[in-house]
Amino acid sequence: MITERELQNTLLETCDALGIRAFHVHDSRRQVRKDGRLQLVGDARASGYPDLTIIAQGGAIWAELKSEKGKLNPDQVEWLESLPPHRAHVWRGRDLDLAIDIIRRGHPPGNCPTCWTCSRENHDGGEPT
Repeated sequence: MITERELQNTLLETCDALGIRAFHVHDSRRQVRKDGRLQLVGDARASGYPDLTIIAQGGAIWAELKSEKGKLNPDQVEWLESLPPHRAHVWRGRDLDLAIDIIRRGHPPGNCPTCWTCSRENHDGGEPT
């Protein structure tokens, strides 16, 4: 089973290999580097920002990365709900191949199991499974 960190590293390496720009947010509240270490900036508005921002085919993609059993917190849900339709995803290790395909080609035709918009429209309003 692939870990969240392995998923993140593989996706970032894939973006690099494809020449696609990607930005990783380790902790959206800790993005200031001082004296060689990250420090909390205390911006509550940043809490929950998705782990990856990828400028791919057809525009930006935002992805929240989770372990197989990981759950979204309320701030993460709020961010995902505020992003453009079919551009926000929740990716887990089992979604690696689909995630790479989405990075290369964009949102697949029809329902996408990792897409925040599709999961809200086609399920009980919960997060992608």
